[in-house]
Amino acid sequence: DKSCSGCNMVLLPQLVNELMANTDSHKNCPNCSRILYFPEVEEEEASSA
Repeated sequence: DKSCSGCNMVLLPQLVNELMANTDSHKNCPNCSRILYFPEVEEEEASSA
């Protein structure tokens, strides 16, 4: 989902790309300042889907 789970604001594509490119980092929602991150997908889950 490409929106903040706190305020439901749709995130800018650049912010989403930055989060996806570096899963070890986090950003803050520009609206409510919640910490945003993409959870790492384990290889087992990805291959079974």
